[in-house]
Amino acid sequence: MNLSFKKIVAVGVISMSTASTHAAVISYGNYSRIDTQNYVEDNNSNLQWLTWTETKGQSINSALANHSDYRLASNIEMANLFTSFFPETAWSTIDNNISNLAGVYNNSDVANTAFLNLFGKTTADNGCVGGIHPISDCNADRLNATGAIFGSDNDGDNRYKIAKVSDEYIFSPSAGLPQQRGEKASFSLDVMMVHNSDVRFGVALVKDLLPQPQPAPISSVPEPASLSLLCLGLLGLGFARKTSKY
Repeated sequence: MNLSFKKIVAVGVISMSTASTHAAVISYGNYSRIDTQNYVEDNNSNLQWLTWTETKGQSINSALANHSDYRLASNIEMANLFTSFFPETAWSTIDNNISNLAGVYNNSDVANTAFLNLFGKTTADNGCVGGIHPISDCNADRLNATGAIFGSDNDGDNRYKIAKVSDEYIFSPSAGLPQQRGEKASFSLDVMMVHNSDVRFGVALVKDLLPQPQPAPISSVPEPASLSLLCLGLLGLGFARKTSKY
């Protein structure tokens, strides 16, 4: 092996080790994402979700055009996702039906924070919710949220719902003292058409993962077959010796 080839191999090994060192896995329950990737895997249902920040500000039509190997998440798929993170609420699978979860400001928004870390924040570090404020008012506990358009349109109205999740934050009204707001999660009514977009939301896209191939079972030779092969071998050896005498 010459010196230049050794250098190439060494550089490759260093590059791979550096990339693996910097990548981290974000996980919550059955859901996980490598922080350098733009998709979340549901290890329970073999479903892959594109991060919501990946389609932020896009319509359903444009998101599907940009990611043709994905499809729009259905009512049932979104309800299952939210049930995994927020099981205390019954999440509706019916079109044009609201579902809500509202918490209190008590530093216990673990599930909401995990959801934001996995799917990305379509609204990040918004410290001036509610009006125009001095810079000092914007440095409090800021709003982080994510939202995405989804739906099945089973009722045929050509409109789709919005799923939203936010963490705890401090609301700064235009007048009066700042107010503490708890974490939230919700499904909206049917409000978005396929060509509508909103800079605050992405589009919930999913695709089915192919099941991992299982290794072929190792077949063992039954005992009778092994014995038969041994006998045939001995007969062949005897025949060969007999033939060699002549």
